[in-house]
Amino acid sequence: MDSLRFRLLSRAPVYKDYEIMGFTSWMKLAREHLGPEDPFIQKVLQGKPPEERAREIIQGTRLDDPGVREKLLKGGWKAVRKSRDPLVRLVLNVEPILRKAYEWRRDHIDSVLRPATEKIARARFAVYGKSIYPDATFTLRLAFGVVKGYPMNGTRAPYKTTLYGLFGRAAAFDYRGEFALPQRFLQRRDRLNMETPVNFVATTDITGGNSGSPVIDRQGRLVGLIFDGNIESIPNEFVYDETAARAVAVHPAYIIEALRKLYDAGALADELEGRGGS
Repeated sequence: MDSLRFRLLSRAPVYKDYEIMGFTSWMKLAREHLGPEDPFIQKVLQGKPPEERAREIIQGTRLDDPGVREKLLKGGWKAVRKSRDPLVRLVLNVEPILRKAYEWRRDHIDSVLRPATEKIARARFAVYGKSIYPDATFTLRLAFGVVKGYPMNGTRAPYKTTLYGLFGRAAAFDYRGEFALPQRFLQRRDRLNMETPVNFVATTDITGGNSGSPVIDRQGRLVGLIFDGNIESIPNEFVYDETAARAVAVHPAYIIEALRKLYDAGALADELEGRGGS
């Protein structure tokens, strides 16, 4: 509750343009997977396009004001239920569907998965003892690995991607759908060093909660920020195998390149690189 209260009352700014973009993307994905006739989709979109509905809800909400959130918190369930804020009303409308989905997952997936995971952990410990590291438990730990490509679809995936690869992939799909690039990327393409590495993969194990963790080399230097795993890494949740499973990290060179040349955030890039004043 302390963590929830801290986030709820945070004075950090809320950028509505960003929230509209995220909300639109989320609703498009939900509609694609659930179908336009799904009760959840119908309650959320109310027959409107995702972009229009997102703009309507986010521009209309006052929840970006910490004072409004604080009043709702103090007023409790009664205040929430009486609120006419469009974002609050949306959540109230879909809450029964979300609760039902949560309860189904709890009863049919988590109730089976958690005991099975515990049995596997006990069996691994009985066989291997302390010779291998335990599963992550959201406590601080280190995982070790090497930067390395992997076999994929009859060929080999390289250990890194570059801006050349990012633009090439987008062009191959006509800059549409999931491969569309923001207009800023296209407008400023000539400014970019296309050889800049964007992401790289390593045999380092990764699990839920690791995203955002630093990747350091043997000298203790920051060389990346971990954020994902390839699809081959999914079984590592139970059995680690470095044949093709890889963790994916964003390269610091791309962070700096993007800050300076795409987002006009040179001061932030200077700070990250230890330049300038205090």
